[in-house]
Amino acid sequence: MGIVIAIAFIIIGLIVVVMLFAAAISSANLRDQKRRELKTKKKNLNALVHTTLKHSAGLPLPHDTICDFYYSNDKIVIEGGGSTFNLSSTKIIDITLKTENNMNLIIAYDNDYGIPRYISFDASGSFKAIKIVTLFKKQPRATRRSIEL
Repeated sequence: MGIVIAIAFIIIGLIVVVMLFAAAISSANLRDQKRRELKTKKKNLNALVHTTLKHSAGLPLPHDTICDFYYSNDKIVIEGGGSTFNLSSTKIIDITLKTENNMNLIIAYDNDYGIPRYISFDASGSFKAIKIVTLFKKQPRATRRSIEL
């Protein structure tokens, strides 16, 4: 009787190990698939930088909505809350980082009527936000304007 119980525990242990191994393989495959999808999306958008940021203000999204942020030389694409927002680089006035309580990435742009508007993201801990600002500042602009925030 004791041997039967020991064999049952060994079989159950082996089943658990096999299940954990299968779950680990499945998780790794899912990560690889998401990585490939992100790489393809970046390529399709000609994105130089992709990062994930929390929306603070300026878009019709709730505060702290997690957004995928794609920066390219000709546009910014923001995906969050089931919506996609495209902002042409010709409308962008400035991209800056503000640090008061936390680090915020702020995009100043002209709307369709030439009125300045702002989009703000919590960029705390995002080194890619610094890269976005650096790339934007290096880009030649025909009419560079600055707006005091």
